[in-house]
Amino acid sequence: MPLDDFSKIRKLLLPLSWLYSAAMSVRNSFYEHRIFRAEKVNAPVISVGNINVGGTGKTPLVESIANSLISSGFKTCVISRGYRRESTGMVIVSRGYGPEVSVAKAGDEPFMLATLIPELQVIVNIDRVEAAQYAIQELDVDVLLLDDGFQHRSIARDLDIVIVPADDVLRKESVLPAGRLREPWKGLRRANHIIITDISKDVDTDTIIDRVKHWSDAEIHIAQKTSLAEFHAPAKDEILSIEQFSTTPKVFAVTGIGNPDQFRQGLENAGVELIEFKTYPDHFAYPLEAQILLIEEFKNSGADFFIMTAKDYVKWNQNYLEDYPIFYLPVTYHLDSSFLQKILTHIKELTHESS
Repeated sequence: MPLDDFSKIRKLLLPLSWLYSAAMSVRNSFYEHRIFRAEKVNAPVISVGNINVGGTGKTPLVESIANSLISSGFKTCVISRGYRRESTGMVIVSRGYGPEVSVAKAGDEPFMLATLIPELQVIVNIDRVEAAQYAIQELDVDVLLLDDGFQHRSIARDLDIVIVPADDVLRKESVLPAGRLREPWKGLRRANHIIITDISKDVDTDTIIDRVKHWSDAEIHIAQKTSLAEFHAPAKDEILSIEQFSTTPKVFAVTGIGNPDQFRQGLENAGVELIEFKTYPDHFAYPLEAQILLIEEFKNSGADFFIMTAKDYVKWNQNYLEDYPIFYLPVTYHLDSSFLQKILTHIKELTHESS
């Protein structure tokens, strides 16, 4: 679509954005004035969310926080709605021993977390309060992590962590449907920590920070999502360091995530030769017929490795994962070292107070 046409459509949608923005502001006001109640549960609650739609990297951050909590001895449970899952109601994805239901019933991101962190407990339920109460009473958890929880205000939280892409700040992005925001920028005042991601080298970081400070008094952190120079294949219990290859690895890549350009950039930064790069819509399910065709394309491509993201990997047939050089490229956050320590310190204080 030509840029001029896109701009015209956005202008036409602005009245709807104003209505949506007003509705969200009223809803938030009702929670602030306790007309709507956020239910307090008997365990610390950390929410990781965003203010915009689309992939911002919430799940890798949830993974980092969960690993830190578990390493510090906290029995941790992630609660997610399980977007696009083929199930209803509450589903226990993991009780701390890896996934016990299919990826279709769990949703790809909860299933991925349960796979990557077997000690983590994972529940999917659109009713976050019901899931939290079950986790506390039946699974005896110490800490609850809400994946994509910023706008789900029915459950009270002790920490709100919000990811904000730098581009959205620079554009002063609009509210849906004319823009990508789920609620007005002033909603950031509820956050305790704001993580600004993906700042380009040619952008002044202080300008972005100043704009965010205009909307919120939260503690601000700068982070970059970075792909590790490794190929991981849990099905074969194998990790290959790209730096150890004597020749440049030839890669056939495929992904169905919200921001495939970042995956491509990660591969290029890792130093591989991209033979093929195929993209699908976010949360693509990879039905068996699609997997069969992709395997044939890979075999005919001359590539050495078949690479995807962890979110893609967990949806693939186990036999294919074992029989072919299929790996995923891990993604992590580069954050200032104090961030996770501050989260842990806060949780330790809360658990000490309640003991």
